[in-house]
Order: sequence, then C-alpha cells, then structure tokens
Amino acid sequence: MLVLVALQGCSRPDPLPQARSVEPSQAARGQPTQPVALDRVLFGMPRDSTVIEFKYAPAGMDGCFPRQAVIWGQQRSYNPPELQDTFFEAMNSAAVDVVGDPKRLFDAERERARALFRVAGQVTELKLVVCDDYNRFTSMRTNRYGGQSLIKLRWQVFSNLEQRVVYEIRTEGNAAQAPPSAAGLDMLVINAFAHAARNLANDAGFREAVSRLQRVEPSVPRPSRIELVRVAAHRGPIGDNIDAVRLATATIQTGSGHGSGFFVSRGGLLLTNFHVVGEARDVTVRLVNGRRLLARVLRVDRARDVALVQVEERNMTPLPVRETAAQIGETVFSIGTPLQGSLQSTVTRGIVSGFRGDSARGVNLIQSDVAVHPGSSGGPLMDQSGNVVALTVSGLGAVSAGRGTIGGTGIAFFVPIDEALRALGIELVGTAGFEREPTRR
Repeated sequence: MLVLVALQGCSRPDPLPQARSVEPSQAARGQPTQPVALDRVLFGMPRDSTVIEFKYAPAGMDGCFPRQAVIWGQQRSYNPPELQDTFFEAMNSAAVDVVGDPKRLFDAERERARALFRVAGQVTELKLVVCDDYNRFTSMRTNRYGGQSLIKLRWQVFSNLEQRVVYEIRTEGNAAQAPPSAAGLDMLVINAFAHAARNLANDAGFREAVSRLQRVEPSVPRPSRIELVRVAAHRGPIGDNIDAVRLATATIQTGSGHGSGFFVSRGGLLLTNFHVVGEARDVTVRLVNGRRLLARVLRVDRARDVALVQVEERNMTPLPVRETAAQIGETVFSIGTPLQGSLQSTVTRGIVSGFRGDSARGVNLIQSDVAVHPGSSGGPLMDQSGNVVALTVSGLGAVSAGRGTIGGTGIAFFVPIDEALRALGIELVGTAGFEREPTRR
C-alpha cells in the first residue's frame, strides 16, 4: 500500500547521491558468456520509507518546494515488461548472451529455455525527487514530471545446472528526467534500473560467474572400487519391458521429503541423487508394490550429485546400464515419483536436446525436454528399450518471464550414467555371476 503524506515547509531538495559507474574491461567484453535470463525483480524497501518526494514549482518562481511524499507500504514482486526489456538491453550492450529479446516475436519459451543462469534483483532502496510541472499562464498542473532518482539493488545469480546461487553483488544507478514528461515517473525508475543493470553487466565477478560453468572438484577422495555385474540389456520397445522397468524403480523417503531412485544390481544397490538423501545415513525405500524397505546410504559424491544406497533385502530387479552415449534427437523416457507419493512410477517421454558442460573440468550433463518435477530427482533416463543412459538431477518448471508465467519450459538435466558410476567408484564387470558386497563408506 502506498501512503500519501502532506509535507510542510519550504526548502530546496538536497541532491541525491551519485551512483558509482562500473567501467567494463576490454578483456571481459571479449570473453563469451553462457546464456543469462532475468527471473524477477522484487521491490523490498523497508516499510514506511519515503520513496518519492513531490515538489512543486510555482509560476514566476525558481526552484521546487515540498508538496507531498509517497511512503512505501508493502513488499511485492514487480517485473513489468519495461524492466525485462531494460535488463535485456543493458546486458546485450555489454556483450552478455542474454535471452528475452523484446523484438523476438516467436519461440519466446524455447529461447528462454536456453538460459543456464537466472538473475534476480531485490531493490533495497528507491528514492525519487520529482518536480511537478505547472503552466505559467494558468497556474494549473500539466501532469508532467521531471527530477532525479536513485536505485540500489542486491543481485543474485542462480545456476540452473548446479541448482544453487553462484554469485551475489550490490549495484546502484541514477537517472534524471529533464524536461518534464508525462512518463517522467516511470522513466526515472526505468533509467535508474538500467544504470544499475549496466553496472551488473560490467562487474568482473558477474562476468566470471556467467562466463564459465563453475569448476567442480571431487567432494571426497575416490572410493575403493565396487564391481557391478552387467545386466542383460532390454530389447524391443520399452512397452514390452515396462513391468521390469517399474519394478526396478523406487521412491526414496527422508525426513525432509522424497525423491526417486533405481536399482542397478540384484543385490539391492540403488542409485539416486545426493540432494535426495542429503546427510542422512539411513532412508526408506518404497517399492512399486508398496513395500517399504530400510536402506543405508553407502556413498555420495556431492559434486556430481549422486548417491549409492543399499536396501536390506536382495533379489531386486535391476535396470540394465547402457554403455554407449545418448545421441541428440534420440527418444528417451524418464520414470519417477513427481510431486507426491501417489504418482510413483510416472513415465514421461521426450528427446535428447543437447549436452551441457565442460569435460575438461568434469561437468557434463544431458539436456532433454522430458517433463521433470520435484520428486523426480534420482530417477532414470532410459532409451527406447528401457536401458539407463542417465540419472535425473534437475528440471525447470514454471518460470516468471516478465509477461506472465511459463509452465513447463521443456528443459531438464541428467547426469550421464557412466559419470555417475565413476563418481561413486563403481565399475561394470562380466555379463553374469557374482556381485561383490560393497565397501561401506
């Protein structure tokens, strides 16, 4: 709620502080960036703070005199098209690969799905000193406004691949409006925001964060080897093998929620994500038939977001591991427990859309348009026969695009199965026979 308060007195306004401008370096401008998108802007100034000081200029007199103030009374998300477009222009002018081109008339959702980094801004301070314009002959207000503005923002950069905030910074910006204009109030906010966004785009730390995928170092020493006996590959269409596929998948429950997983051995070894099990050493595994088994978390690799779990029983139905890489355009299937436990064994279909990452630094992910939702993490991505090619790690759902909400962006990420096994110290051996008991971590 905005509260109008009459002000008394008559004095010239003090000039607003000048925001520091960040100058770009030639080296930074020459460095290509990953795709970036503005997610949202939150206006979060303290309640009861003055955001606009209205002044008036009486006919025949120089200077502006206090008339009224606007007090901020709420915190809300405010991301009109003008801010989205302004952010795009600021980033684009600084040679940042930014999605959301306002001149792009088609494929906006597909374009937004390119973004590997999302940026959000919180306005921590906003001040406008605005002078009402009066007609010198009629002494009537013209509803045109001029003045100056100052905005301060706290920015966060979120990596879609790593699912975490990778950079944070504060910037500020100024703007002036002269001569007065009917759109003066809006322009004072938009142009100050543009200045702050340019400062973000030119910041060396920001450019470093979005110019490369974050280096992932092994989170623990490489574990001793576990030998995993190969399982005979499924043949034919996945529909012919769907019963075995469903038996091989499970829901993993912890104290904070649930995720998905799948068996890779008859001896009860199961793969899932580290972010599903977290720091837990014991979890509950619910099979497709409703049975619940106790399980021990044997190994995790935080960097690759994978975990190895051992259930208390044997004679499980495992999924075969495909040892050839997935191909772009290949049809794939995902199975898991999205959103709630009653949706266990939900199967979705899509294609391999691309590959993301930097093999030199150990970060590789498969991108697909398979539908993935919270709770699907840890489930398998399979080929057309039901053989595992990757492990579900994250998906993008509804995303604010500045002009509404995009539901289902058609972008999800998966850890290639060979990298998941390697991170956990698992080696495929033989074609049948004895499976060694794993060494406990």
